[in-house]
Amino acid sequence: MRDGSLTKKRIERCALELFVQKGIDGTTIRDIAGAAKIAEGALYRHFKSKDELAQSLFVNSYAEFVTQAQAVVRPQETLEKKLTGMVEYFCKRFDEDPILFHYLLLSQHNQVAFLSQTDINAHKVLLNLFEQAIQQSLLPKKDPALYVNVVLGIVLQSAMSRVYKRIHRPMMDDCKFLVQAILNALNLAPPKKSK
Repeated sequence: MRDGSLTKKRIERCALELFVQKGIDGTTIRDIAGAAKIAEGALYRHFKSKDELAQSLFVNSYAEFVTQAQAVVRPQETLEKKLTGMVEYFCKRFDEDPILFHYLLLSQHNQVAFLSQTDINAHKVLLNLFEQAIQQSLLPKKDPALYVNVVLGIVLQSAMSRVYKRIHRPMMDDCKFLVQAILNALNLAPPKKSK
């Protein structure tokens, strides 16, 4: 008996690699089927179109990443530790699967429209975090979206520098620096190390 889920995963991985290499518009169904070593018709059993495949890859991968990031951040006790945990998690995941993160970063402007208003996203997670910090007087009263922009700007620009091959070392090599840059920008002290 054939396992359709393995074929689907192979299609998704091959599509992901091709989308990063050639772009979504530059990739054809034939390219994906060839890379996955299946007939084009077999691909259509899993996805109606290349666009549906691209959308599914983005929405599912993004949702999984944000859900796991939330799980890492939630048990942390302080704002500094929450931010540190989130940045560490992003850096670790980027290094584990740079192709996935290249896809998420390069396709976000077109694909983010497919996230529903109720879907969890990184912006909302950070926005909630900063709204709470402002209510608890941990940060000055400013538009919490500005705080979100500081965090995402520092982390995502560093990731994009790797996508564009301006920086070649792993994200984890710069993780402490990125955390410190965020804490400095927000005028927060680094978290104390647990004994």
